[in-house]
Amino acid sequence: RPVRQFLTSGDAGQEVSDDGTFRKLFLRAINGESRADANRDGYLAASELGLFMTSQITNYTDGNQTPRNGKLSDPDLDLGDFVFQVAARATARPAALGVKPTTPAPTGQSAEILFWQSIKDSKDAESYQAYLDTFPTGAFAALARVRLKAATGKRTASVAPRITLEPVESTFVALRNVNVRAAPDVGAAKVASLDKGSEVYVPGKVTAKDWLAVNQNGKRLGYVYSKLLQDKDTFIAEQAAEKQRRIEVARLAREAEVKREEMARKQAAAEKERLEQQRRATAARMRQEAIEREAINQRAQAAADAARLAQEVRDREVANKREDEARQAEAARIAAAAKKAAPQKLAALTPSQSTSSEACTSQSLAVSAGTTIDIQKDCRAIMHAISDHYDNGGYLNDYTSNEGMKMEEFYLIETVDQTDNEVTVHAKYKIVANFDFSEHDYSSKFTLIKQGSRYKVTDMYD
Repeated sequence: RPVRQFLTSGDAGQEVSDDGTFRKLFLRAINGESRADANRDGYLAASELGLFMTSQITNYTDGNQTPRNGKLSDPDLDLGDFVFQVAARATARPAALGVKPTTPAPTGQSAEILFWQSIKDSKDAESYQAYLDTFPTGAFAALARVRLKAATGKRTASVAPRITLEPVESTFVALRNVNVRAAPDVGAAKVASLDKGSEVYVPGKVTAKDWLAVNQNGKRLGYVYSKLLQDKDTFIAEQAAEKQRRIEVARLAREAEVKREEMARKQAAAEKERLEQQRRATAARMRQEAIEREAINQRAQAAADAARLAQEVRDREVANKREDEARQAEAARIAAAAKKAAPQKLAALTPSQSTSSEACTSQSLAVSAGTTIDIQKDCRAIMHAISDHYDNGGYLNDYTSNEGMKMEEFYLIETVDQTDNEVTVHAKYKIVANFDFSEHDYSSKFTLIKQGSRYKVTDMYD
Protein backbone atom coordinates (compact mmCIF):
# COMPACT_ATOMS: atom_id res chain seq x y z
CA ARG A 1 0.00 0.00 0.00
CA PRO A 2 1.34 3.50 -0.80
CA VAL A 3 3.40 5.08 1.96
CA ARG A 4 6.10 7.76 2.40
CA GLN A 5 7.98 7.51 5.69
CA PHE A 6 10.88 9.47 7.18
CA LEU A 7 13.54 8.96 9.84
CA THR A 8 15.82 11.79 11.04
CA SER A 9 18.91 11.66 13.27
CA GLY A 10 17.66 14.54 15.43
CA ASP A 11 15.01 17.15 16.03
CA ALA A 12 14.86 20.68 14.63
CA GLY A 13 17.59 22.94 16.02
CA GLN A 14 19.62 20.05 17.49
CA GLU A 15 23.34 19.56 16.73
CA VAL A 16 23.65 15.91 15.78
CA SER A 17 26.78 13.84 16.38
CA ASP A 18 28.94 12.63 13.53
CA ASP A 19 30.61 9.78 15.45
CA GLY A 20 28.85 7.00 13.47
CA THR A 21 26.53 5.90 16.29
CA PHE A 22 23.35 6.50 14.30
CA ARG A 23 24.75 4.60 11.31
CA LYS A 24 25.88 1.63 13.43
CA LEU A 25 22.49 1.31 15.16
CA PHE A 26 20.64 1.63 11.86
CA LEU A 27 22.73 -1.11 10.18
CA ARG A 28 22.41 -3.40 13.16
CA ALA A 29 18.64 -2.95 13.16
CA ILE A 30 18.08 -3.79 9.49
CA ASN A 31 20.55 -6.72 9.75
CA GLY A 32 18.58 -8.26 12.63
CA GLU A 33 21.44 -7.72 15.13
CA SER A 34 19.42 -5.72 17.67
CA ARG A 35 16.03 -5.61 19.40
CA ALA A 36 14.53 -3.40 16.70
CA ASP A 37 12.47 -6.36 15.44
CA ALA A 38 10.45 -6.46 18.66
CA ASN A 39 8.29 -9.51 17.81
CA ARG A 40 11.18 -11.48 16.24
CA ASP A 41 9.13 -12.36 13.17
CA GLY A 42 11.97 -11.64 10.72
CA TYR A 43 10.36 -8.45 9.39
CA LEU A 44 11.29 -4.95 10.54
CA ALA A 45 8.66 -2.31 9.87
CA ALA A 46 9.81 1.28 9.36
CA SER A 47 7.67 2.31 12.34
CA GLU A 48 9.47 -0.28 14.48
CA LEU A 49 12.84 0.98 13.19
CA GLY A 50 11.89 4.61 13.94
CA LEU A 51 10.81 3.86 17.49
CA PHE A 52 13.97 1.81 18.13
CA MET A 53 16.34 4.49 16.75
CA THR A 54 14.58 7.23 18.71
CA SER A 55 14.85 5.29 21.96
CA GLN A 56 18.49 4.28 21.51
CA ILE A 57 19.88 7.60 20.26
CA THR A 58 18.02 9.52 22.96
CA ASN A 59 19.59 7.26 25.59
CA TYR A 60 23.14 7.37 24.16
CA THR A 61 23.20 11.18 23.84
CA ASP A 62 21.68 11.97 27.24
CA GLY A 63 18.62 13.44 25.52
CA ASN A 64 20.69 15.90 23.46
CA GLN A 65 19.73 14.17 20.22
CA THR A 66 16.14 12.90 19.68
CA PRO A 67 15.43 11.36 16.26
CA ARG A 68 12.04 11.82 14.68
CA ASN A 69 10.11 9.38 12.46
CA GLY A 70 6.69 9.11 10.91
CA LYS A 71 4.64 9.23 7.70
CA LEU A 72 3.84 12.10 5.38
CA SER A 73 0.62 13.90 6.19
CA ASP A 74 -1.03 12.78 2.99
CA PRO A 75 -4.13 10.54 2.96
CA ASP A 76 -2.87 8.78 -0.16
CA LEU A 77 0.67 8.18 1.13
CA ASP A 78 0.17 6.92 4.69
CA LEU A 79 -1.69 3.70 4.02
CA GLY A 80 1.07 1.14 4.48
CA ASP A 81 4.43 0.59 6.18
CA PHE A 82 7.88 0.11 4.73
CA VAL A 83 9.22 -3.33 5.76
CA PHE A 84 12.81 -4.72 5.91
CA GLN A 85 13.24 -8.49 5.85
CA VAL A 86 15.80 -9.46 8.52
CA ALA A 87 17.18 -12.78 9.76
CA ALA A 88 14.40 -14.69 11.51
CA ARG A 89 14.67 -14.84 15.29
CA ALA A 90 12.58 -16.67 17.80
CA THR A 91 8.99 -16.33 16.80
CA ALA A 92 7.93 -15.56 20.38
CA ARG A 93 9.38 -13.67 23.33
CA PRO A 94 9.34 -14.86 26.91
CA ALA A 95 6.43 -13.35 28.68
CA ALA A 96 6.98 -10.00 30.32
CA LEU A 97 5.71 -9.66 33.88
CA GLY A 98 4.10 -13.16 33.60
CA VAL A 99 1.88 -12.21 30.67
CA LYS A 100 1.97 -14.44 27.59
CA PRO A 101 2.74 -12.47 24.43
CA THR A 102 -0.24 -11.86 22.24
CA THR A 103 -0.59 -13.38 18.84
CA PRO A 104 0.91 -11.05 16.21
CA ALA A 105 -1.60 -8.81 14.59
CA PRO A 106 -2.27 -9.14 10.89
CA THR A 107 0.27 -6.35 10.34
CA GLY A 108 3.01 -8.36 12.12
CA GLN A 109 3.27 -6.00 15.11
CA SER A 110 3.53 -7.23 18.68
CA ALA A 111 1.35 -6.16 21.62
CA GLU A 112 4.11 -3.87 22.84
CA ILE A 113 4.34 -2.12 19.50
CA LEU A 114 0.56 -1.87 19.29
CA PHE A 115 0.52 -0.42 22.78
CA TRP A 116 3.25 2.05 21.96
CA GLN A 117 1.70 3.12 18.67
CA SER A 118 -1.54 3.77 20.47
CA ILE A 119 0.09 6.24 22.89
CA LYS A 120 3.17 7.57 21.03
CA ASP A 121 1.41 10.81 20.05
CA SER A 122 -0.32 11.23 23.40
CA LYS A 123 0.50 14.01 25.87
CA ASP A 124 -1.11 12.13 28.74
CA ALA A 125 1.42 11.19 31.44
CA GLU A 126 -0.73 8.30 32.62
CA SER A 127 -0.49 6.60 29.21
CA TYR A 128 3.34 6.57 29.35
CA GLN A 129 3.24 5.44 32.96
CA ALA A 130 0.92 2.57 31.95
CA TYR A 131 3.39 1.54 29.22
CA LEU A 132 6.27 1.57 31.70
CA ASP A 133 4.24 -0.44 34.18
CA THR A 134 3.45 -3.05 31.52
CA PHE A 135 6.83 -3.05 29.74
CA PRO A 136 9.43 -1.68 32.23
CA THR A 137 12.31 -2.96 30.07
CA GLY A 138 10.57 -2.60 26.74
CA ALA A 139 12.14 -1.29 23.57
CA PHE A 140 10.60 2.16 24.14
CA ALA A 141 11.05 2.41 27.91
CA ALA A 142 13.72 5.17 27.72
CA LEU A 143 11.62 7.23 25.30
CA ALA A 144 8.54 6.68 27.48
CA ARG A 145 10.39 8.07 30.51
CA VAL A 146 11.46 11.17 28.54
CA ARG A 147 7.91 11.81 27.45
CA LEU A 148 6.57 11.05 30.91
CA LYS A 149 8.93 13.67 32.36
CA ALA A 150 7.85 16.15 29.72
CA ALA A 151 4.18 15.46 30.50
CA THR A 152 4.39 15.61 34.30
CA GLY A 153 7.49 17.73 34.95
CA LYS A 154 8.66 15.19 37.49
CA ARG A 155 9.54 11.54 37.76
CA THR A 156 6.90 9.24 39.29
CA ALA A 157 7.91 6.82 41.96
CA SER A 158 6.63 3.90 39.90
CA VAL A 159 9.17 4.68 37.11
CA ALA A 160 12.28 5.08 39.18
CA PRO A 161 13.70 1.69 40.18
CA ARG A 162 15.65 1.28 43.38
CA ILE A 163 19.18 2.75 43.08
CA THR A 164 22.18 0.86 44.44
CA LEU A 165 25.74 2.16 44.53
CA GLU A 166 29.17 0.58 44.20
CA PRO A 167 31.55 2.37 46.64
CA VAL A 168 33.94 4.97 45.19
CA GLU A 169 34.35 7.55 47.98
CA SER A 170 36.67 9.93 46.17
CA THR A 171 36.78 13.50 44.97
CA PHE A 172 36.14 14.00 41.26
CA VAL A 173 36.59 16.95 38.91
CA ALA A 174 34.14 18.05 36.19
CA LEU A 175 35.75 17.75 32.76
CA ARG A 176 33.29 20.25 31.29
CA ASN A 177 30.08 22.01 32.27
CA VAL A 178 27.69 19.19 33.21
CA ASN A 179 24.12 18.76 34.44
CA VAL A 180 23.28 16.99 37.67
CA ARG A 181 20.17 14.79 37.37
CA ALA A 182 17.70 13.75 40.03
CA ALA A 183 18.14 10.12 38.93
CA PRO A 184 20.79 8.22 36.94
CA ASP A 185 19.01 8.77 33.65
CA VAL A 186 19.24 11.41 30.93
CA GLY A 187 15.50 11.84 31.14
CA ALA A 188 15.59 12.68 34.86
CA ALA A 189 15.03 16.21 36.04
CA LYS A 190 18.02 18.57 36.14
CA VAL A 191 18.62 19.55 39.77
CA ALA A 192 21.97 21.40 39.47
CA SER A 193 24.98 22.00 37.27
CA LEU A 194 28.75 21.80 37.71
CA ASP A 195 31.21 24.15 36.05
CA LYS A 196 34.20 22.78 34.24
CA GLY A 197 37.04 22.14 36.71
CA SER A 198 34.83 22.21 39.83
CA GLU A 199 35.33 19.49 42.43
CA VAL A 200 32.61 17.24 43.84
CA TYR A 201 32.58 14.28 46.20
CA VAL A 202 31.49 10.93 44.68
CA PRO A 203 30.34 8.35 47.27
CA GLY A 204 29.73 5.66 44.65
CA LYS A 205 28.85 4.48 41.14
CA VAL A 206 25.32 3.39 40.21
CA THR A 207 25.27 -0.38 39.82
CA ALA A 208 25.22 -1.56 36.17
CA LYS A 209 25.13 2.03 34.89
CA ASP A 210 27.70 4.65 33.88
CA TRP A 211 26.40 7.15 36.43
CA LEU A 212 28.05 8.54 39.55
CA ALA A 213 26.26 9.79 42.64
CA VAL A 214 27.56 13.21 43.73
CA ASN A 215 27.32 14.88 47.17
CA GLN A 216 27.62 18.50 48.18
CA ASN A 217 28.00 19.70 51.74
CA GLY A 218 27.56 16.13 52.98
CA LYS A 219 24.20 15.68 51.23
CA ARG A 220 23.20 13.89 48.03
CA LEU A 221 23.12 16.40 45.17
CA GLY A 222 22.14 14.06 42.36
CA TYR A 223 23.70 11.96 39.60
CA VAL A 224 26.18 12.75 36.81
CA TYR A 225 27.11 10.70 33.78
CA SER A 226 30.46 9.09 34.68
CA LYS A 227 32.24 10.05 31.43
CA LEU A 228 31.88 13.71 32.41
CA LEU A 229 33.79 13.41 35.71
CA GLN A 230 37.31 12.24 36.52
CA ASP A 231 39.00 11.16 39.73
CA LYS A 232 40.86 14.15 41.17
CA ASP A 233 44.17 12.33 41.56
CA THR A 234 43.93 11.05 38.01
CA PHE A 235 42.85 14.49 36.84
CA ILE A 236 45.80 16.15 38.58
CA ALA A 237 48.19 13.52 37.24
CA GLU A 238 46.83 13.94 33.72
CA GLN A 239 46.90 17.73 34.06
CA ALA A 240 50.51 17.52 35.24
CA ALA A 241 51.30 15.18 32.39
CA GLU A 242 49.54 17.52 29.97
CA LYS A 243 51.44 20.46 31.39
CA GLN A 244 54.68 18.52 31.06
CA ARG A 245 53.71 17.51 27.55
CA ARG A 246 53.05 21.14 26.66
CA ILE A 247 56.37 22.15 28.21
CA GLU A 248 58.08 19.44 26.20
CA VAL A 249 56.23 20.50 23.07
CA ALA A 250 57.27 24.10 23.71
CA ARG A 251 60.86 23.00 24.31
CA LEU A 252 60.89 20.97 21.13
CA ALA A 253 59.31 23.89 19.29
CA ARG A 254 62.03 26.22 20.60
CA GLU A 255 64.73 23.73 19.65
CA ALA A 256 63.18 23.37 16.22
CA GLU A 257 63.05 27.16 15.90
CA VAL A 258 66.71 27.42 16.96
CA LYS A 259 67.61 24.75 14.41
CA ARG A 260 65.61 26.55 11.74
CA GLU A 261 67.36 29.82 12.59
CA GLU A 262 70.76 28.11 12.57
CA MET A 263 69.94 26.45 9.28
CA ALA A 264 68.77 29.79 7.92
CA ARG A 265 72.04 31.41 9.06
CA LYS A 266 74.06 28.63 7.47
CA GLN A 267 72.06 28.89 4.29
CA ALA A 268 72.52 32.67 4.29
CA ALA A 269 76.27 32.25 4.87
CA ALA A 270 76.47 29.61 2.13
CA GLU A 271 74.53 31.87 -0.21
CA LYS A 272 76.81 34.78 0.67
CA GLU A 273 79.88 32.62 0.02
CA ARG A 274 78.39 31.40 -3.25
CA LEU A 275 77.72 34.97 -4.36
CA GLU A 276 81.26 35.99 -3.32
CA GLN A 277 82.75 33.08 -5.26
CA GLN A 278 80.56 34.01 -8.20
CA ARG A 279 81.74 37.62 -7.92
CA ARG A 280 85.40 36.56 -7.75
CA ALA A 281 84.92 34.18 -10.67
CA THR A 282 83.25 36.96 -12.65
CA ALA A 283 86.07 39.38 -11.79
CA ALA A 284 88.70 36.77 -12.76
CA ARG A 285 86.88 36.07 -15.99
CA MET A 286 86.65 39.78 -16.77
CA ARG A 287 90.38 40.20 -16.02
CA GLN A 288 91.20 37.24 -18.25
CA GLU A 289 89.01 38.67 -20.99
CA ALA A 290 90.76 42.03 -20.59
CA ILE A 291 94.16 40.30 -20.86
CA GLU A 292 93.01 38.39 -23.93
CA ARG A 293 91.65 41.60 -25.48
CA GLU A 294 94.94 43.34 -24.73
CA ALA A 295 96.85 40.43 -26.27
CA ILE A 296 94.59 40.57 -29.33
CA ASN A 297 95.12 44.33 -29.54
CA GLN A 298 98.88 43.89 -29.19
CA ARG A 299 98.92 41.20 -31.87
CA ALA A 300 96.81 43.42 -34.08
CA GLN A 301 99.14 46.37 -33.38
CA ALA A 302 102.19 44.19 -34.04
CA ALA A 303 100.63 42.98 -37.27
CA ALA A 304 99.82 46.57 -38.19
CA ASP A 305 103.39 47.64 -37.34
CA ALA A 306 104.80 44.74 -39.32
CA ALA A 307 102.57 45.61 -42.23
CA ARG A 308 103.59 49.24 -41.93
CA LEU A 309 107.30 48.34 -41.80
CA ALA A 310 106.87 45.94 -44.71
CA GLN A 311 105.14 48.70 -46.63
CA GLU A 312 107.92 51.09 -45.70
CA VAL A 313 110.48 48.56 -46.95
CA ARG A 314 108.53 48.12 -50.14
CA ASP A 315 108.22 51.86 -50.43
CA ARG A 316 112.00 52.22 -49.90
CA GLU A 317 112.67 49.50 -52.44
CA VAL A 318 110.36 51.21 -54.88
CA ALA A 319 112.05 54.55 -54.13
CA ASN A 320 115.50 52.98 -54.47
CA LYS A 321 114.44 51.36 -57.69
CA ARG A 322 113.11 54.61 -58.95
CA GLU A 323 116.32 56.35 -57.88
CA ASP A 324 118.34 53.65 -59.64
CA GLU A 325 116.16 53.98 -62.66
CA ALA A 326 116.59 57.74 -62.46
CA ARG A 327 120.36 57.40 -62.15
CA GLN A 328 120.45 54.92 -64.98
CA ALA A 329 118.26 57.18 -67.01
CA GLU A 330 120.52 60.10 -66.17
CA ALA A 331 123.59 58.03 -66.99
CA ALA A 332 121.97 56.93 -70.21
CA ARG A 333 121.12 60.52 -70.96
CA ILE A 334 124.69 61.60 -70.23
CA ALA A 335 126.04 58.69 -72.25
CA ALA A 336 123.71 59.49 -75.08
CA ALA A 337 124.77 63.12 -74.94
CA ALA A 338 128.45 62.16 -74.90
CA LYS A 339 127.93 59.72 -77.71
CA LYS A 340 126.16 62.31 -79.69
CA ALA A 341 128.98 64.80 -79.05
CA ALA A 342 131.89 62.45 -79.88
CA PRO A 343 130.75 58.98 -80.77
CA GLN A 344 134.15 57.33 -81.10
CA LYS A 345 134.10 53.59 -80.43
CA LEU A 346 136.85 51.10 -80.05
CA ALA A 347 136.26 47.97 -81.99
CA ALA A 348 136.22 44.71 -80.20
CA LEU A 349 139.69 43.74 -79.20
CA THR A 350 141.13 40.33 -78.72
CA PRO A 351 143.43 39.78 -75.74
CA SER A 352 146.45 40.12 -78.07
CA GLN A 353 144.99 43.21 -79.66
CA SER A 354 144.19 44.75 -76.29
CA THR A 355 147.91 44.77 -75.52
CA SER A 356 148.94 46.10 -78.94
CA SER A 357 149.50 49.77 -79.11
CA GLU A 358 148.97 49.69 -82.82
CA ALA A 359 145.53 48.28 -82.47
CA CYS A 360 144.67 50.80 -79.79
CA THR A 361 146.14 53.80 -81.58
CA SER A 362 144.54 52.76 -84.81
CA GLN A 363 141.23 53.68 -83.28
CA SER A 364 140.29 57.27 -83.49
CA LEU A 365 138.91 58.21 -80.06
CA ALA A 366 137.33 61.54 -79.45
CA VAL A 367 139.30 63.90 -77.30
CA SER A 368 137.53 66.69 -75.49
CA ALA A 369 138.82 70.13 -76.13
CA GLY A 370 140.93 71.73 -73.43
CA THR A 371 142.06 68.45 -71.84
CA THR A 372 145.47 66.93 -71.58
CA ILE A 373 144.19 63.34 -71.92
CA ASP A 374 144.69 61.74 -75.31
CA ILE A 375 142.38 58.76 -75.37
CA GLN A 376 143.76 57.42 -78.62
CA LYS A 377 147.32 57.66 -77.39
CA ASP A 378 146.48 56.38 -73.92
CA CYS A 379 143.99 53.66 -75.01
CA ARG A 380 146.29 50.82 -74.14
CA ALA A 381 147.15 52.34 -70.74
CA ILE A 382 143.46 52.81 -69.95
CA MET A 383 142.65 49.17 -70.89
CA HIS A 384 145.55 47.88 -68.80
CA ALA A 385 144.43 49.98 -65.81
CA ILE A 386 140.86 48.62 -66.10
CA SER A 387 142.07 45.04 -66.56
CA ASP A 388 144.49 45.27 -63.64
CA HIS A 389 141.81 46.81 -61.42
CA TYR A 390 139.34 44.05 -62.24
CA ASP A 391 141.80 41.18 -61.98
CA ASN A 392 143.09 42.46 -58.66
CA GLY A 393 139.70 42.24 -56.95
CA GLY A 394 137.87 45.36 -57.96
CA TYR A 395 134.13 45.49 -57.34
CA LEU A 396 131.47 45.89 -59.96
CA ASN A 397 129.21 47.55 -57.38
CA ASP A 398 128.63 47.71 -53.62
CA TYR A 399 127.12 44.21 -53.42
CA THR A 400 128.97 41.92 -55.85
CA SER A 401 132.65 40.90 -55.66
CA ASN A 402 134.45 39.97 -58.91
CA GLU A 403 137.11 37.93 -57.10
CA GLY A 404 137.86 34.79 -59.07
CA MET A 405 136.96 36.51 -62.33
CA LYS A 406 139.43 37.56 -65.09
CA MET A 407 138.80 40.14 -67.78
CA GLU A 408 139.42 38.37 -71.04
CA GLU A 409 138.45 40.61 -73.93
CA PHE A 410 137.24 44.15 -74.60
CA TYR A 411 134.54 44.70 -77.17
CA LEU A 412 134.00 48.39 -76.97
CA ILE A 413 135.19 51.46 -75.15
CA GLU A 414 133.18 54.67 -75.31
CA THR A 415 134.27 57.93 -73.80
CA VAL A 416 131.56 59.19 -71.50
CA ASP A 417 133.24 62.21 -69.91
CA GLN A 418 136.67 63.57 -69.28
CA THR A 419 138.42 66.46 -67.55
CA ASP A 420 142.03 67.59 -67.32
CA ASN A 421 143.30 64.41 -65.65
CA GLU A 422 140.15 62.25 -65.26
CA VAL A 423 138.20 60.27 -67.78
CA THR A 424 135.04 58.16 -67.57
CA VAL A 425 134.60 55.41 -70.13
CA HIS A 426 131.93 52.85 -70.90
CA ALA A 427 133.44 49.43 -71.55
CA LYS A 428 131.89 46.21 -72.75
CA TYR A 429 133.97 43.15 -72.04
CA LYS A 430 134.00 39.40 -71.47
CA ILE A 431 135.15 37.75 -68.29
CA VAL A 432 136.03 34.16 -67.53
CA ALA A 433 135.34 32.55 -64.15
CA ASN A 434 138.43 30.88 -62.78
CA PHE A 435 136.48 28.20 -60.93
CA ASP A 436 134.48 26.81 -63.85
CA PHE A 437 135.87 28.72 -66.89
CA SER A 438 132.42 29.96 -67.75
CA GLU A 439 132.28 33.10 -69.88
CA HIS A 440 130.12 36.13 -69.08
CA ASP A 441 129.49 39.39 -70.93
CA TYR A 442 129.49 42.56 -68.82
CA SER A 443 129.04 46.28 -69.33
CA SER A 444 130.49 48.74 -66.80
CA LYS A 445 131.52 52.32 -66.40
CA PHE A 446 134.98 53.17 -65.13
CA THR A 447 136.32 56.48 -63.89
CA LEU A 448 140.12 56.75 -64.16
CA ILE A 449 142.60 59.39 -63.08
CA LYS A 450 145.80 59.98 -64.98
CA GLN A 451 148.98 59.74 -62.92
CA GLY A 452 151.94 60.56 -65.18
CA SER A 453 151.84 58.10 -68.04
CA ARG A 454 149.65 55.61 -66.17
CA TYR A 455 145.95 55.50 -65.26
CA LYS A 456 144.30 54.37 -62.08
CA VAL A 457 140.63 53.32 -61.75
CA THR A 458 138.91 55.36 -59.00
CA ASP A 459 135.34 54.20 -59.47
CA MET A 460 133.46 51.38 -61.17
CA TYR A 461 129.74 50.85 -61.50
CA ASP A 462 127.32 49.00 -63.68
